Amino acid sequence: MRNRPGWIRNGFTLIELLVVIAIIAILIALLLPAVQQAREAARRTQCKNNLKQIGLAMHNYHDVYGRFPPSEVHTREFLAGANNNWGDQTSNWAVYLMPYIDQANAYNQIDFTLKYNSTTNPATGAAVGNLDALGKAYPAYLCPSNPVGPNQKHSGQFHIIHYFVTGWGANEPPGGRARHKWAIGDSSNIQHKGIAWYNGSARIADITDGTTNQIAVGEVRGYAPRCLNQMASLRDWRGMRWEVSTGTNMPINGVHRYAGECGDVVNEGTCPNCRWENMASFHTGGTQVLLADGSTRFASENIDTTLFRKLGSIGDGGVIGEW
Repeated sequence: MRNRPGWIRNGFTLIELLVVIAIIAILIALLLPAVQQAREAARRTQCKNNLKQIGLAMHNYHDVYGRFPPSEVHTREFLAGANNNWGDQTSNWAVYLMPYIDQANAYNQIDFTLKYNSTTNPATGAAVGNLDALGKAYPAYLCPSNPVGPNQKHSGQFHIIHYFVTGWGANEPPGGRARHKWAIGDSSNIQHKGIAWYNGSARIADITDGTTNQIAVGEVRGYAPRCLNQMASLRDWRGMRWEVSTGTNMPINGVHRYAGECGDVVNEGTCPNCRWENMASFHTGGTQVLLADGSTRFASENIDTTLFRKLGSIGDGGVIGEW
């Protein structure tokens, strides 16, 4: 029997190799968005869990003290203009919640009779942990989707946080929240406040609109972006010592445009100096918020402005619809 001639194939042709590479590239292109979406979903879930932990901490605080923690505590009247008295601040809401977010050890080192940046008691010479407490990064206060993370500090001392307590509501005037009338103790307009303010805060009983209709804490970027298309660029940032309240007179995810810097169309709102304070996140389409009853919701950046402001004030009497 005559043997048939044969040959052994040892590899791919160039065309076959290129086809395989093209198929792999297509598969990677199809899979990458799904992977990114899965990662963002996980980050968003962690952010939501952070807000739930903060909500539980706020209610535990309320159970002990009969009210929510104050926005900030100052040792003298908080004035307008150049007399802001930032240096008189002793603490803020995020610090008061530390025992309830498993940070009791750091909290116990703070001397609340001294300023926020104290390291020693001038009367006794004893070491205090005020500055150290603000210099730490607390996972419960950081959204994993936010690029400004735990290694970036304001003035090299104060850690960024990504959640601010609601500090004013529907009818407060525009301008920096430090200039507001109630900042010096006036409580005649309490129905239009958020749940916390300077040297004071609301009780659950004060929230006559209902705790399910009141935003208690919202996400923030923690810094001032230049433009919508430059989200990761920093113009200014604030840490735990500074901008610890947020208002509803800036649109969700809006920014203040600096002249000549942006080509995009930006809804600047009525408070250009609050650009790092307004509720904003790096989640697509809106931001997550904590309601005063301890539940969380996702607030769309397209939410009706009037409704958004009603959600920010504890007793304006407005009827809250679906959102």
